Parts: sequence; structure tokens; C-alpha cells
Amino acid sequence: MSKEETLQTESTRILNEMDNEAKSYKPPLGFGFIKPWLTKTIWLFKAFNKRLTDLEGKCNG
Repeated sequence: MSKEETLQTESTRILNEMDNEAKSYKPPLGFGFIKPWLTKTIWLFKAFNKRLTDLEGKCNG
């Protein structure tokens, strides 16, 4: 398996994991749900970005 295929496979796995996390999160109803929802969403993107950056570093390094 080439580095490109490994990167693609891992990227797909991480995206699927992020998608499952996002689907499993159900924000509560009401005015106070916006900040926790936004915090959770930003956390998911930051976690995904860090893992992808680490993965690219491994494949390119």
C-alpha cells in the first residue's frame, strides 16, 4: 500500500469517525444549547485537523 493510499484510507476513517461523533451528539432544545453545540462542533474540527496534520506528517516524514 502506497503512502497516498494510506493517507486516503486514514483520512476516510477519520472523516467517518467525525461524522459518527457529530451524528451521536444531540443538542438540547432551548436558547442555552447554542454555545455548547458550537463548542462541540469547533472541538470536532480541531481534533480532526490535528489528527490529519499528524497523519500527513507521518506520511511525508
